[in-house]
Amino acid sequence: MPYILGNRGNSYGLVNFDHDSFDDYLLFQEGRFINESNIFLSYKIKSIADLAKVKKFPCIKSTGPMLVSAALRSVFKKEEDEGEVQFINANISCEDKNINDFFAINPLNRVNCIDMEKSEYSITNFDPQNKKYMFDYQVLRDELKDEFGRTLNIATCNEMPVEIIISDMIAEKIKQSKIKGFLLYRSLDMTMQDRSIYIRL
Repeated sequence: MPYILGNRGNSYGLVNFDHDSFDDYLLFQEGRFINESNIFLSYKIKSIADLAKVKKFPCIKSTGPMLVSAALRSVFKKEEDEGEVQFINANISCEDKNINDFFAINPLNRVNCIDMEKSEYSITNFDPQNKKYMFDYQVLRDELKDEFGRTLNIATCNEMPVEIIISDMIAEKIKQSKIKGFLLYRSLDMTMQDRSIYIRL
């Protein structure tokens, strides 16, 4: 049973991605390996007060690639060793301080994850070969698998590439790791109908 990887609080806006440092950041949504030899990912935190907040989050969303803490990265050690996910060093600065314990996460598969029959959405472009969606209500499929039927533990969501989907096995590993601060969604309701289903960790 897959879940959308998410935070218990809102981390958006705490860390600002420097788009001049790497203008191909959408590569992180394509589900393929990135040669990191020429990559420099720069993020900035506006204040020391925000820095204290950032350190409490296991994963951080920004206008660039999602960041994960060193502790959360360790949960994916098997998947990293087996080539299912890649982590790239991120340079995070706050005034005169540098933070070295966060990494940009890059799932190496992009697959269909959403049950489109149960979900509610609109199509926001006119390209039938590359549809883009806006979801009012997302319901994940029962299994996280690639096009060959191989079970995955982590993937980029094809229908919503800003979202990272994890398996129930990874959710259980997170629970066992005692890392706090997660909301893992099975369904996500953006309307007022209160249909979201999630695990709070």
